[in-house]
Amino acid sequence: MNPERGFSLVEVLVALMIVGLALPALLGQMQSQSDAQGSLRNKTLALYVAQNKIAEYRLRMREPNFTLSESETGEVEMAGVRWHWRSTSTKFPDIGARQVEVFVGLKPDDSLSSVMAVFSE
Repeated sequence: MNPERGFSLVEVLVALMIVGLALPALLGQMQSQSDAQGSLRNKTLALYVAQNKIAEYRLRMREPNFTLSESETGEVEMAGVRWHWRSTSTKFPDIGARQVEVFVGLKPDDSLSSVMAVFSE
């Protein structure tokens, strides 16, 4: 006398209910991770754009007739995306230095990342 092996209908229904509850939670978690990855990618690229602009200012400050305006804006393309940047400049004549801050975002008024540098004049 061997009893038949297998799952009862109640056991199968309980297992399906557990999977039915866990699967949407898992899919939601995967979606939020995907969104976070895209956001992190954009912030990293925005940081690269800001660092490139600061490096450009460093090079241009060596030119004899270069004057840095108090505010500038522009666009640049990196990684197939059009980035909007704006820079502000503050002069400190008492110490002979100038502070430059570059903000970068996907829209003109957006700021995903910023970099600040101080240049001696």
